Amino acid sequence: NHTMIRKSSVYSGVQSNPSFFNPALEWDTLPNNDWSDLGQHSYLYTTFATFQVVDENGSVANAQINISDEQLITDENGFDSIPLLSGSYPFEVLRAGYDQYNGTLEMLENDTTLLIELTQSSLYTVTFTVNGLDELPIPNANILIGGETLTTDSEGNTSVILGNGTWGYEVSASEYQTVNQEVVVDGGQTNETVVLSPMAYSFDVYVHYDIDPIINATVEINGETASTNAEGICSFMLIDGTYSLAVSKEGYQIHSTEFEINGEASSINVELMPYYEVKFQVLNASQPIEGAQIIIDTLERYTDEQGIATFELMNGLYNYDVVTDEFTTRSGSIDVSGSDVEKVIDFTGIQEFGTTFNVYPNPTTSTVIIESEGNGVATIYNSTGQMIDAKPVKGELTYSFTKPGIYLVKLSDNQSTEIVKVIVE
Repeated sequence: NHTMIRKSSVYSGVQSNPSFFNPALEWDTLPNNDWSDLGQHSYLYTTFATFQVVDENGSVANAQINISDEQLITDENGFDSIPLLSGSYPFEVLRAGYDQYNGTLEMLENDTTLLIELTQSSLYTVTFTVNGLDELPIPNANILIGGETLTTDSEGNTSVILGNGTWGYEVSASEYQTVNQEVVVDGGQTNETVVLSPMAYSFDVYVHYDIDPIINATVEINGETASTNAEGICSFMLIDGTYSLAVSKEGYQIHSTEFEINGEASSINVELMPYYEVKFQVLNASQPIEGAQIIIDTLERYTDEQGIATFELMNGLYNYDVVTDEFTTRSGSIDVSGSDVEKVIDFTGIQEFGTTFNVYPNPTTSTVIIESEGNGVATIYNSTGQMIDAKPVKGELTYSFTKPGIYLVKLSDNQSTEIVKVIVE
């Protein structure tokens, strides 16, 4: 249901059937059920310039003609053609063993045939040496120059006989980037060293949180940095090797990893996890307590003159301890789940313990000793706040945990309560 229209730049059909038919090369496709211009073909009118290259002995095959950013190579009869609009076109003709020919083609409204006669020149040896960035020779590199193809030996060397002139050449090798350069021959032998860079491959980094792309994230690969676009993507061109990747964005946890490039384009998905602000305010009788220590895992903060201390935490359940000089430690847990959290710790009405408790060793591998100057109760909670046991304490209690983890031991007497965090390794 799609109509195909011949491109206006196509002047004639193929002369032999290709091994693979790609309609996009010569045809435009109209939308579904659109029959516009069916049975018609329009093309841009142009004229053809035909070059015939000869010398004193006859036709010159494999002469290279550079014109209008195109490169022609003459056939066995010395001919090649190019479609051109009316205008003036500088060109050059190169062939090993001949002087370089430079001229200007004036195209009018009719096809034009131009006869170029090359002159054999004084010949000089041009020796090429092809190395990698590591200065090691590259064997089997191909060099196209003056209509000839050269191949480097095991030492990365090859040579050609050329006349005076400026000779453009192309160097290619497996797993290396192709380069195009020029060498000048001016009345003597010439040595030309070419350095090839390893083939580079596209590496895309997609940065997101959940299904949403993260814009303007900083992506660093071995010291080279780039920023993600509106789709959360940034791209690098990298050669084979192992690389370090770091992705950062304000308000998100830094993501670091390593990856390898191994002979092909690749990509990586990076999900940055956001931080949320967890704000504690510590009070006594509605008055802020300055200098209170708040401990969450290995992090600690001290409250300011307003009794406030803040953390940046990812989603999760966290245990905390609040330590002051005047009051016993307060412990608890907070749940960070997709938004900022505010927690007020008020010591109003809290008295110092009438009974002194001591828990040791802490951390422990299994067993702790709970000592008390009087009688009390030890209640054991796991890290999720679930009570798992309760035991009376009369002077001393030996208690064994069954598995590693973080536990809260609440010690109570008739006057007050204290919570101690115990780490079982």
